[in-house]
Formats: sequence, structure tokens, C-alpha cells
Amino acid sequence: MDDGDITVTIENGYSIPNLKVVSINGTMDSITTRQVDETVFPVIGQENANIIFDLSNIDYLSSTGILCLLKYVISFNNQRRLLKFVKPPNHIYNTFVIAGIAKRFDMYDNLEAAMATLR
Repeated sequence: MDDGDITVTIENGYSIPNLKVVSINGTMDSITTRQVDETVFPVIGQENANIIFDLSNIDYLSSTGILCLLKYVISFNNQRRLLKFVKPPNHIYNTFVIAGIAKRFDMYDNLEAAMATLR
């Protein structure tokens, strides 16, 4: 999906079965989070896959974007599925820390580190 403000790609988890890597590039705000949901929900709803969200290329994350990501965390916790995150840039990650929600996200410095926890 490419709308100019956001690009969402979903790939199989390389050599790890039942893993999808969702890369989000650009701005996550009240408009683009709907686009993210439209791409991501069919994948997480139809498949019993574990997911890694790669947030390393997000340049802006609004409160709506944070709520969108928290919604995924809650959904996966309820389904007892694994959901991991690649850390966003520091200026965005610091927002998670200030808001007191950083610990709600199983976050890693890079994709390789997140994938290593699933092997």
C-alpha cells in the first residue's frame, strides 16, 4: 500500500514458520492508521501468524497511531499469539516512554534481534 504518507508491506518471516513481518514507513496519524488497519487486519484475522511490526522507518506517530498499535498488542495478548516490535526512531520511542506505555510493547533494536527471540 502506498498513499504518499505511509507505506505498509507484509512479508513472510523468512525462515521462521507462521511469522509475518509488517513494515510501516512514513506517518501514522488518524487517516493513515485506517489504511494500516485495512492492510493488517485481514492478515492477522485470517492467519494464525505471529507478527513483528518494524517501526524503524516511522517518521511521525500521533496518539491515534499509538492507540492503533496498542489495539494490536491487546488483540494478540487475548489470542496468546506473539507480537514483537522493532523500535521506532528515538524521538518517537521517547513518546512511548513519557506516556508510560513503552513496557507494553515487546520491543527490539532491529529485526534480527526480534526474529532471534522466535527461533
